[in-house]
This record gives sequence, structure tokens and C-alpha cells, in this order.
Amino acid sequence: MGVMVAEFGKIGGLRRSWVLLAVSVGWAVVLGLAVRSANGAGGASLATVMPLVLAGSVVCGAGLAGQEYVRQHRSTLLAMPARLRWAGARVVVLEAAVLVVSVLTGTALVAALGRADPRHCLGAIAHLLLVSTLAWLAAETTRSTARGTVLTLVIVWAAPALVRTAAPRLAGWLPTGAAAGLLDGNLVSARDLLVLASWLTCLAAGALVSWRRDA
Repeated sequence: MGVMVAEFGKIGGLRRSWVLLAVSVGWAVVLGLAVRSANGAGGASLATVMPLVLAGSVVCGAGLAGQEYVRQHRSTLLAMPARLRWAGARVVVLEAAVLVVSVLTGTALVAALGRADPRHCLGAIAHLLLVSTLAWLAAETTRSTARGTVLTLVIVWAAPALVRTAAPRLAGWLPTGAAAGLLDGNLVSARDLLVLASWLTCLAAGALVSWRRDA
């Protein structure tokens, strides 16, 4: 428990964490209001604006994890002999952090768009949570905010764009494709859950390899 409290204090005590949160929420509000101004309240689907909103969640998720490797990593390892316990606490703290970011960002986006259906709000939050989780796992795998951001954007932006052009049937095998139903307020299928779990597992394995180097 003490390790977890220390991790919460470390992330919450950094001004950069709060800046990343403000950027994610502010970006969602700006985009939501712009789309609402052009289409009217409730006139645009979440799927239309979500690809751009994801950029804020990617930067925030990767930034929350990647800031550890700017100055703090060496001192953390020296102060924490039980490396795997630290890694476990870090998983809980980072996931809790991106959950808060996703709830605030998703709620702000839906409100800015003027959508009243609670299912759309829950879908937006779940979608953002998925992407921000992929982002912080990518940052842990690469030990860098910049590399983690680029890797995640390749997965959620570049790959879907290429697939839609070259092989549309493969879109459902990408995380944003598998989670697309959430934006319409629907539940995802068992197959889509398996796809999402596979992507998360792959990046989690990369993060684990990175952590084990320090053990």
C-alpha cells in the first residue's frame, strides 16, 4: 500500500500531470463545440469527432507514463528494491489516472456535442480509456513519451487509415475498429473483446519486458 501511495503522490505532485489532464479535456471541449456549432446540438456522431479527440488521450496517457523516464526512473529504482511490487503499484496508479482522464474527457466531449443519451457518454469514456491505456503501455514499453505517443498513433490513426483504403475487412482487427460499437452506445461482441484483449496483452507484455530489465 505504501508503494501505491508513493506512486499516486509522485504522479499527482507533478505539474505536468495536471497540464496533460487539462489539455485532454480542453481539446475535447474545443472540438465538441466546433462540431456542435457546425451541425447543431446532437447533430454529429461521436464517431465523427472521436479520431481527433483521441489525440489528447494518447498524449495524456503516454505523457503520464513517460514522464517517469525523464528524471525519476533511476531514483525510483534506487529507492524501491522490490521492483515487481513497484511495477504492480504503477499499473494500478496509471490505470486509475487514465480512468479519471477518460471520464472527464468523455463527459466533457458529450456535453459539448449536446448529446443527452447516457450510453453515448459511457461509450465515449470506454473508448478513451482503451486508447489511453494503450498509450501508457506503449510509453512503458518504449520508455519514452514521444515514442509511446508515436507508436499509439500508428495503431489508432495510421493503421486504420491504411486498412480502410487497402483492406477494409481488416478494420475490425484494430483496437479502434473493435471498439467502434461503443460510440453508438452499443456493447461490443465477444470477438471484439478478444481483439481488444489481445492488443492490450501485447503491449502489456512489452511493458513487462521493460520492467523486468530493471528487476
